[in-house]
Amino acid sequence: MVVLAERGFEREDYARYHPAGSLGRKLLSVEEVMRKGKELPLVPTGTSITEVLIVSSKTPGRPGAALVVEADGTLAGIFTDGDLRRLLEDGGIEKLNGAVDEYMGRDPKTLSPDQLVEDAQRLLRENRIDQAPVVDEARRPVGLVDVQDLLDVRI
Repeated sequence: MVVLAERGFEREDYARYHPAGSLGRKLLSVEEVMRKGKELPLVPTGTSITEVLIVSSKTPGRPGAALVVEADGTLAGIFTDGDLRRLLEDGGIEKLNGAVDEYMGRDPKTLSPDQLVEDAQRLLRENRIDQAPVVDEARRPVGLVDVQDLLDVRI
């Protein structure tokens, strides 16, 4: 332990040399496990709930959420399966033609791509949520972390 301390060997170094261990998996970056590209369900503001559901269903991995973006590409909100259940409980299927803007979560908890997977796990657990958008410095969505993604890396 003294030699490790003298060499400045940190837990990140340990994770780099032992990536398959539980510490190594916790120290993966969010960018390494997030859904991105074709796996990222994005819809513009004003989209109907029905269309949001179609986009989410056609997205590979079928995430339980869609990210709603402004015209400039910044995150406006998130619409989750839970939001859909609450909408249906509140007013029935006639609301499915309404705009997602009215029913989405407007200030979702977010992550940055360089945060650690253990930070993502903590955010989801402490806020009792299943998904979190990953945004860049300009608040544009670049990914989505789903609780299932964290289960896949077994942290």
